[in-house]
Amino acid sequence: MVLIKFSGSVSDQLLSKKQEELKAYIHSKGYTIKDGPWLARYNPPFIPGFLKRNELMMEVFDD
Repeated sequence: MVLIKFSGSVSDQLLSKKQEELKAYIHSKGYTIKDGPWLARYNPPFIPGFLKRNELMMEVFDD
């Protein structure tokens, strides 16, 4: 698994940006994406956006 951590409220725009960053990192390391992405949100909805912690992850093969 390869993941990227980020904070803030998740929007389609932010999720798309983080997914592209994660894909670029995965390809730069010579891995192949097997499955994903999966989004993990760790805070309840009433927490202010700037305090929220999230992770976007993908399963990879090591070529």
